[in-house]
Amino acid sequence: MTVHLTPTVLRDRVTIRVTGELDLVQAPRLRDAIDTVVTAGARQVVLDLQDLDFIDSDAIDTIVTCLRLMRPLGCDLGVVASREAIVRPFTSTGTDSVVRLVRDAGELGEVCGLAAARDRRRGGAMAAVAPRSKAS
Repeated sequence: MTVHLTPTVLRDRVTIRVTGELDLVQAPRLRDAIDTVVTAGARQVVLDLQDLDFIDSDAIDTIVTCLRLMRPLGCDLGVVASREAIVRPFTSTGTDSVVRLVRDAGELGEVCGLAAARDRRRGGAMAAVAPRSKAS
């Protein structure tokens, strides 16, 4: 089976609705789609996996790799999924501690904003791209 990727743009946030099966063979298509929207200026990427039938560890690894490459650019990524078959691979591997995983897209906006502020406070990757104020 194949995967279908449908992007929706709202300002600097792009939601990519993913349907079908996301596995080793299809993961590069997701990586390319994320790369395309970030290169085009998206600051937040939301992966909507609500209608996804299957995800494997290679696809999850692709998502984590994309997130790690995005953060130094000042970008963020979140995942929306509520079906246990899709959520379980994230939680059982501990990936949900790296990737923001929510059950409803409405929760994600607040989570992304809080994560960016947390990273700046911790001096993490987001701090490297945060504007610095000039001393008066």
